[in-house]
Amino acid sequence: MLSNVPHSNINHHPADTAEGALSQLADRWFPLCPFGMALLHLDGRFIRANAAFSRLLGYEELLLRHLNIQALLHPDELLRSMHLLSELAAGAAPSFAAELRWIHDTGELLWCSTHVSLVRDEPTASFYFLLHMQDQTEKTMLAGKLHHSIQTCHTLIESVPYSLFMIDIDWRLTFLNRAAEKTFKDKKEHLLGQNLWQRFPRALQSAFYAPVCRAMEEKTPVYHHDFYAPRGRWYEMTAHPTKDGLCLFFRDTTELKRQESAYQETKLLLDSAIGHSSAPISILDVNHRIVQINPAYLAAFGFTEEELLWQAHLNIPKELLDETQELYRQASAGHHVKDYETKRRHKDGRLLDVRLTLSPVTNAEQTVVALFHIIRDIRESGGTVQH
Repeated sequence: MLSNVPHSNINHHPADTAEGALSQLADRWFPLCPFGMALLHLDGRFIRANAAFSRLLGYEELLLRHLNIQALLHPDELLRSMHLLSELAAGAAPSFAAELRWIHDTGELLWCSTHVSLVRDEPTASFYFLLHMQDQTEKTMLAGKLHHSIQTCHTLIESVPYSLFMIDIDWRLTFLNRAAEKTFKDKKEHLLGQNLWQRFPRALQSAFYAPVCRAMEEKTPVYHHDFYAPRGRWYEMTAHPTKDGLCLFFRDTTELKRQESAYQETKLLLDSAIGHSSAPISILDVNHRIVQINPAYLAAFGFTEEELLWQAHLNIPKELLDETQELYRQASAGHHVKDYETKRRHKDGRLLDVRLTLSPVTNAEQTVVALFHIIRDIRESGGTVQH
């Protein structure tokens, strides 16, 4: 019968006389095992394998008897597995378990949970390897994908320029990204586990305290944008309930607020300049529709603002559409069109001789986002009207 080998010096005996006895035992219990099972010589040659082992690796048992374990293992696994088998044969351990890559008959690689024990045939005192294994390929691939997803998520979280931190229901900090460390002006190892309000007591008097408490109590997302007096800066906060507490995003919006104020001031000045200009002016979007128009333009062509806004060609003669589209194309490409002589249609049907100027309006990335359209020296056929 087969038995586990004690940790002692082992005298190896020829296996040939034992194969019959071992095969008889294997005939009884190999078919009962749902996992891959095999009996091997100490040099790695196969003696017997069950049907589950053959199905797992795609080899018939008769073919396996002409192979050894080294031929079925991935080359990168050979050194480690041979070392483990040598230690096993030397009696250094009764068994070993490892996840190894095996080569299927088709060449496909399979990750298998592999367990090998050293067993002895009592009648002959000969020793053999008893191997059983399970396919772990899907599990290993899923584990690899999970690890990759976790790493990707961690990288993404750390690369976010916003402060992200999490608190539990007792208001203790449980996670911070690098941006949050900068916001709190301290290292995460000094902050994790601390109560948020005890660590930052001045926040209790801030405008953010009530919204955060509401998000925690009502388990509902809360957004708040306000001025934080202790630091003299503007912050934008979003609090999202989690199973264990809250996940909070903080962003310093001080510069954005300054830019917004500057933009509003500039826009008011520009709107005032356009509105009081004696020259007809309109602003077109990237689709060449009118999005802003001044009183002089309305007076020159007789249309109302409602009739012209979001229209592209209302006062352009049909025969000049292609010509106008080319001018728009040039301006949209960043070129200035100055004092181009053409015609435009008045609401009453008259054609007016005009000189128009088109200037591209670009954003910070120098992308054209609008066209500034000025019309000068409007001339009615048969006479001249100047604005």
